[in-house]
Amino acid sequence: MAGNETGIAELLETVEGEWEGEETLVMGPDQTVTAFGRFVAKRALNGAGFTSDYTQSVDDRVSLACQTTYRIGPDSQVLMTWTPSSGDPQVFSGELKDRVIHVSRIDDQGMTNTIISDYSDPRVARIKTTIASESLPEMTVFSAEYTLR
Repeated sequence: MAGNETGIAELLETVEGEWEGEETLVMGPDQTVTAFGRFVAKRALNGAGFTSDYTQSVDDRVSLACQTTYRIGPDSQVLMTWTPSSGDPQVFSGELKDRVIHVSRIDDQGMTNTIISDYSDPRVARIKTTIASESLPEMTVFSAEYTLR
């Protein structure tokens, strides 16, 4: 998709702002936790991407804080760096297509971690994280729906 400046501009216009909503964390078979997530997204990298400051709360206590930076090339390739408040940063790569960002990485245990961030509805963001390996079929470990405030 060479020369996708229009698609990038549309995504940046859609994503910029304050988002909040309910999250479902899968802790194990038949075990989920409901959390509340909030992130503020801002354009960055001279129009080539955006940053997101994120907090997750469970039972009104912050359980996770992180910053994410997305760099989107004119060919719609995406490089995402996820930096938690503690622990090591993680780098994902993938692509942007129709206001949906699809990135993945293989972790130290050989698991493929995939994040799909769907901004196709300008007022609702749907984000899903899956894991998979050669011996484990893909399973959803995180899903969320956020509303633009």
